[in-house]
Amino acid sequence: MARLGDATSVILPTSISENFLLDSKQLESKLNEKSRLLILCSPSNPEGSVYPKNLLEEIAKTVAKHPSLLV
Repeated sequence: MARLGDATSVILPTSISENFLLDSKQLESKLNEKSRLLILCSPSNPEGSVYPKNLLEEIAKTVAKHPSLLV
């Protein structure tokens, strides 16, 4: 989909030690004024990780700093 929209995908790696969950600090380091879309899957496949409420709240605070970003 990103290629169809002439966009550049940025994939943030996750690890088994973090239960394959995205870290809000890592997300913040990758966002910039060109960022337009965040795709966040919970539960995520194939590992089935579910984001806990507190981590989703941290991610929401990070996203709120980027008004052009659609989640």
